[in-house]
Amino acid sequence: MIDPRTLADHIARELQNTYPEDIGNIITSSLGNVVEFTIYPRDRFGVLQTEDPIVVHAVLRHGPFEATPDGAA
Repeated sequence: MIDPRTLADHIARELQNTYPEDIGNIITSSLGNVVEFTIYPRDRFGVLQTEDPIVVHAVLRHGPFEATPDGAA
């Protein structure tokens, strides 16, 4: 399995390349199989917003997984 931090860095780079006008900076970190993305968006004028970042946590697991009715895997 790919290292969680490496995977997080790849995802962050792809997000920044896909939405360069919306995303100013992404900081990634990892602890075990949990990765964290701290996303600093840009406002409509392109100014980096540093006061209220968006924080996303993801848990990486091996698959395959079956979908369940409530959306949990």
